[in-house]
Amino acid sequence: MKINLKIAVISTLLSLAIVACSSSNQNNNTPEMLPTPTPPPPKQFVTPTTDDVRGVSSAALIKYKAWESGSFDDFYNDLHPDSQTAISKDDFVKYWTEKRKSMAAKNPELRDIKFIQSEKLAGFDKTYTNIAEVIVTFKYEIGGKEVTTQDGINYLVKDNSGKWLFLWKK
Repeated sequence: MKINLKIAVISTLLSLAIVACSSSNQNNNTPEMLPTPTPPPPKQFVTPTTDDVRGVSSAALIKYKAWESGSFDDFYNDLHPDSQTAISKDDFVKYWTEKRKSMAAKNPELRDIKFIQSEKLAGFDKTYTNIAEVIVTFKYEIGGKEVTTQDGINYLVKDNSGKWLFLWKK
């Protein structure tokens, strides 16, 4: 008799579970869909003029020469106004002086330059035109050994006077 009672309780519980599951599925027959991420628009690369290549090459190396020498005034002066608004010259020099203590860059070399018609850059709330993406390699010492590394992408923007300026955020 006890076995029949156990079987009855188990089958009742199982029936209730089946009914509960089937009724919740009846209310929502469509599976929940995750939102589809929207990919960023493709970059529109442009063919630069010889003057643009020279200007970007020269401007990009200012950062690394400053990093190498420890004189950051020229680098700050070549920041885009949006970047200068975000950080004072004193804080900028302090930041780079500290960074230089932990990793002094030597022998910077341009690795790649791409010119882009326009793009909204991460960390900035507007779209810029006449952008150059620049990748630079440099050497530094770690544990007494010289290592070559690649910096992240540097963004430079051509201003109305034709000068290439850094977009930089800490």
